[in-house]
Amino acid sequence: MAKVLRFEHVVKQFAETTAVKDLNLEIGEGELFVLVGASGSGKTTTLKMINRLIEPTDGNIYFNGKRLIDTDLRDLRWHIGYVLQQIALFPNMTVAQNIALIPQMKHWEKGKICQAVDEMLTAVDLPPAQYRDRMPAELSGGEQQRVGICRALASRPPMVLMDEPFSALDPISRTSLQDMVLRLHRKMKLTIVFVTHDMNEAMKLGDRIAVMRRGELQQVATPEEIAANPASDFVSDFFASAAPVLLDTLLLELRRFGSPSVNEPVDAQEEATLRTVLRPLGEGKSVTVACHEGNFKLDARQVLAFLASAAN
Repeated sequence: MAKVLRFEHVVKQFAETTAVKDLNLEIGEGELFVLVGASGSGKTTTLKMINRLIEPTDGNIYFNGKRLIDTDLRDLRWHIGYVLQQIALFPNMTVAQNIALIPQMKHWEKGKICQAVDEMLTAVDLPPAQYRDRMPAELSGGEQQRVGICRALASRPPMVLMDEPFSALDPISRTSLQDMVLRLHRKMKLTIVFVTHDMNEAMKLGDRIAVMRRGELQQVATPEEIAANPASDFVSDFFASAAPVLLDTLLLELRRFGSPSVNEPVDAQEEATLRTVLRPLGEGKSVTVACHEGNFKLDARQVLAFLASAAN
């Protein structure tokens, strides 16, 4: 996998506070990469350094092999879509006009712009004929965020930044938009850097996850690897605290049909924790469930998707 983005010893200092400490990180082309951490962990500062809304105090960031500091700022931002928690649609523009903004600035032909607007609205399940001419005030919060995503993707940028885009939405809208992002990521082969404070959301969306704490990188790994082999007590606690109830729900669902087993039968009454249940999955093993219709297997991704979606 080609590396699109690289952080080399990046530091960001605000007065007496070091928001990001010696960050070294690589993000691959086509990857949905999630930065997760509590408030003050440095995740949003890291994201904003990618499109130079914030400049690093020290170190270098490379985009497609070129230092960001050596890249024309307007050209850089035209190649990076940006989705905020505060949706920030222009209230005096229609939905279509909001989505068409960047393509117009790039001097696309009118027909190409209209086609891109309709394609994006269709992709996010907003029928163009019904939504093209609406004003932002006429939309729900979830619909506004869909339009915000359309605007960020309309010009087909190779990279998209998403800064806690769903945290203000209700659980149903949030789940629906998470699923939509996964569909768009697969369909458009986007590189997405996604910031969240919600470990459940990170586990559901991320190809890889970077866990941050007080400006320092704690672990970078796949969801399965983090679940099975957390790098520190902090990572373990952060993951485990995210969904202890969900594990119980999962085990209850499995035990409705029979006893879950890993290579050999496991006593259904045995006390299970996130780590003991998911570690074998992180090692590439499957959980086999015996039921009256026969045996079926769950792999790590299926289990983690269940945990994440059940949270919402």
